[in-house]
Amino acid sequence: MALSSTTKCLWEFAIPTGLVGWFLFLRMTTELNRVLPPQKRIPLFEFRMHLWEIRNLHEQAFPKSRLRTTSFLLIGLSAALFGVAIIIGIK
Repeated sequence: MALSSTTKCLWEFAIPTGLVGWFLFLRMTTELNRVLPPQKRIPLFEFRMHLWEIRNLHEQAFPKSRLRTTSFLLIGLSAALFGVAIIIGIK
């Protein structure tokens, strides 16, 4: 099955967007772990189970940071692009 050029373009844009979004989220988690006490630190292999907790804790620790908004927007944009690419690819 050959993909249309629109679908390929959406995939090529969605993959790096998602990777950058998740990289920023990892950065946000490591920044947060630096300021949290040792008993409250979130292990990096468990961070996906604590998405909203990490976001809220980061907001409390770094109230002026735009990192959490940027990472969640990129992850959401990537998910939307993947969805559109799949819908176009199915048709």
